[in-house]
Parts: sequence; C-alpha cells; structure tokens
Amino acid sequence: MRKEDRNRFIAACGWGDAEVTSLPADASRRRYFRLQRENEPRLLMDMPRHPEEKFDAYLLIAAHLRAIGLSAPEVFAADAAQGFALIEDFGDDTYTRLLNTGHDAAPLYQTAIAAMVQLQQESDGSALALPSYDAEAMTDEISWFIDWYAPVYWGRVASAAERGEFQGIVRGIFDALPPLKPVLLLRDFHVDNFMWLPDRPGVKACGVLDFQDAKWGSPAYDLVSILEDARRDIDPALAEKLYDRYLRSQPYIDKKDFAAHYAAMAMLRHARVLGFLIRVWVRDNKPRYLEFHPRVLRQFQNALAHPIAQPLRDWCAQRLPDLGENWPEKDVLELRKVMIA
Repeated sequence: MRKEDRNRFIAACGWGDAEVTSLPADASRRRYFRLQRENEPRLLMDMPRHPEEKFDAYLLIAAHLRAIGLSAPEVFAADAAQGFALIEDFGDDTYTRLLNTGHDAAPLYQTAIAAMVQLQQESDGSALALPSYDAEAMTDEISWFIDWYAPVYWGRVASAAERGEFQGIVRGIFDALPPLKPVLLLRDFHVDNFMWLPDRPGVKACGVLDFQDAKWGSPAYDLVSILEDARRDIDPALAEKLYDRYLRSQPYIDKKDFAAHYAAMAMLRHARVLGFLIRVWVRDNKPRYLEFHPRVLRQFQNALAHPIAQPLRDWCAQRLPDLGENWPEKDVLELRKVMIA
C-alpha cells in the first residue's frame, strides 16, 4: 500500500517516468529514493506520519536554513498528509564517504563549524516557533539512560524511586548551568548529515540534512554533536582547533560558562545515545548499532570528569560500579521480557 501511494505521488509530481532507486536506510522510519531522469536527479523523501517523525518541521526548517544562506535541500513538492516530499538531490559526496576514503578532514569540519556559527547568529527565535530544549526536556531525554541502559547492568527495569532519584540528579545539573543565550540547534549536527558541495561558496559548501528535530537550547549542544560523534573518532588536535575556532567566532560567550555547558551537553548526549543503542537493539532488533557502544561509553565517562557532572558521576559510582569495566553479556530475548513486557 505504501509503495502504491509513493508511486502515485511521484506520478503527480510529473516524475512517473523516472528510474527509482532505494537508498540505504538508517535507524529512523524515513526512507529515501533517488529519481533519475536524464541528468535531472531528485530525491523522494518518504516520512510516514508518526510521533517520532516530524514532516511539518522538516519543511519549516528547510525553508529557514535556505533563507539564512545555508544549503538545505529545496522542496519541490510535498504531501504533508501522507509524508512524501520531492526534494533536491545533493549527490553522493557525504562527509562520511569522503572521510572514509581519505579526504582531508580539516576543510570539511571547518566549513561545518562555520555553517553552525551562521545558523546560531542568523536564526531569530521570534520568527521561528520551535520547542525549547530546556532543563525539563533534557531531563526527559537523558532518562533513556535509566530506562534502557542501566537495566542491562541490573537485569531489571528501574523502580519509580530509582528513576526519580536519577532525574532529580540530572535536573539539578541542568538547573545549575550558567545562563547562555539559547540558539537554534539542529541536534543531529554530525558528519553523517552533511554533504560536500564544493561548487557552492562559503558555508553553502556544507549541505545540511536531517534537521526536523531542531529546538532552541544551549549553544554547546551541536558542537558536542560534531566533535564527539558516536560513529567516528576525530583527531584530538583538530577537535581542539575547531572548539577554539567556534569560541573565537562567538566572543560574547564566556569561555568558562561555555565549558560547563559543553560538559553537560556531552553528558546528556552520550547518556541518551547509550540508551538509544539498547533501545534499537532490544525493541527494534537492530544490534548493529552496538558497535558504537565502546566509543560512546568512553565519551560519556569523559564528560562525567567535569565538575558540573559530579552528582551524576557519584551516582554512577554507587549504582553502576562496573560501568565500563564489565559489559554484561545479555540474551536479547530475556531483555525484551524485562524491558518491554
């Protein structure tokens, strides 16, 4: 049925005669198809209507990014009711593919950081109504750690009291952060979502994808996303230069305050990803993402070393004393019984 609806949308857009090729899927419910007709490619985005997918937000943010001078795919046609869109095809030069084939990392990352700065400086909250990634929202998302990751060690779900204790600790950390002006966050700002467009000038050379989860929040969050990627390591010297490059472009931000935000956002993001890795394994039967576990756990532990994160570091020492030392071997069928009964 979905395929028939997809074909009808393609035909209604005037692309019924195009050759259609399915592109590799990721962890989301979205799918992409390349439509090829002579030398005029397009992409079909298939984003089923679901609470975890945000079709309307995708259209809104895509238009905003293009309006402020960034490269987001142009949307040529859309069916919001069904979740189909005919969009611009940026080609095959993803940052990930280029990095994997030996491309110089520095210009790719530098362009992405410049795009981030432009995103944060040019976006106006009064003109773009999006949710706030505030302490309450961050506490809710980091709870994936207590809901999915900790139970792997415990062999049981967290009790209401344990969950409340965990949430109280992390909420206290977020509430204690020094105030920084909220900026627009794309929240999945990492190399898997960038395309290299060298024929475009300046920041437009970095094509941006997967931005429908955008919110207003800490300026450190997207920087953590790109410099501490779950999927790949970045040379520490380059990461330090990019961090400094970002701060030089934002002279109004206090460096000490930003460092606290950076550690807290790293703590948040890595704890959430650890929960995500277990969730897609246990709930969605996608164990391949567990290959990222050692890297993300190391990143999480590094974030806990900052003084701002000490309350969570102490909690982990007490409640998860084997964290990082003895990754428990678990039967996924037994975990399903425990965690999604």
